[in-house]
Amino acid sequence: MRLYLLLLLLCLHHAHTQNVHAQAQAQDHSPEVEEWVRNYYSYINKAELAHIDSAFQESDRYYLLAFSIMEKYFAQDLYGAARNAYALEDGKKVVMYIEEGFKEGLSYKQVKQNAPFFAFAQQHGLKKSTYKKANKAYKEGLDKDKQKLIQQMIKQDQKVRSGKYNKLPWAEQQKHMRAVDSLNFAALYELCEKEGLAGYQTLGDKRMGKYDVHDIAFLMRHMDSTKLAKLHPHIIKAISTMELSAWDYASALDYTSMFKTSIDYRNEDGHRVLKVQQRYGTMSVRTEDGQYRLYPVENSEQADLLRAKLGMSSIADEAKRRRILAAEEGMFIRVFDEFGVGHKSEE
Repeated sequence: MRLYLLLLLLCLHHAHTQNVHAQAQAQDHSPEVEEWVRNYYSYINKAELAHIDSAFQESDRYYLLAFSIMEKYFAQDLYGAARNAYALEDGKKVVMYIEEGFKEGLSYKQVKQNAPFFAFAQQHGLKKSTYKKANKAYKEGLDKDKQKLIQQMIKQDQKVRSGKYNKLPWAEQQKHMRAVDSLNFAALYELCEKEGLAGYQTLGDKRMGKYDVHDIAFLMRHMDSTKLAKLHPHIIKAISTMELSAWDYASALDYTSMFKTSIDYRNEDGHRVLKVQQRYGTMSVRTEDGQYRLYPVENSEQADLLRAKLGMSSIADEAKRRRILAAEEGMFIRVFDEFGVGHKSEE
């Protein structure tokens, strides 16, 4: 099965090599990740957009091109390719993509979530025994010592953000959080300096969705911009080795800096107003109307350039893929009264 996939990948990759290089040379930004990583993300983006537009054959072609570039793949991308092959009613490819996904940490539980899809895969030869064998080999290849270390760090991270610590005055709880975050950063930085940043390939890929946040990606959200800047070279290398996704890093930068990049001013009544903003356009929230909406972006054009440096697609493409709407006028603005209590703006 893997030989079949490799033959497909080699044929498609050879046909598009010159075009890829021409596109890379035409870019007017200074990328920070390697060219093949940018190309991988570009093809995955095109595959997902084509799938949304019901261009399933085109989507499959882009998935194959993406998989021809890297030696390791993200399990969620293989799962996406399998779902697209299901739309094509191509049972052979559905099973092929799922089985490759198992080798990269894709869970049997996720495959079973969609009953018609799962039944179709079973009809075309998908077996649980294949998953068990692949999953056993996958887990044996992970670093258990590092897994234990990261889980201990996450445990301490969450301890000071829950339970009895939630009953403390905010300023006091913040001191505890900063102390733990500093200790976690020091341990992580030391590990990175010695052995590089450990992510999906080292610790395992636990995601049940492409934008789930676990392990290192989770810890990064509780590090300020100064700490993330020190980790930056290690993170960029990790993106190129598929230990992290570019979105993991961009969303951590947005998460830690949203209020620092926000507009803080006084309105006509003299009340303090805080308009939440972000730089990379990764953060969204489910609003009262049940829709997911993007938090306002500080500078959309600059955001797309920043995203491109990491190999990411435009904000518009991501919003389409994730079915996220833009914020309406006046959303995500908080007006603080004289007691410092925030409430939604009526603007």
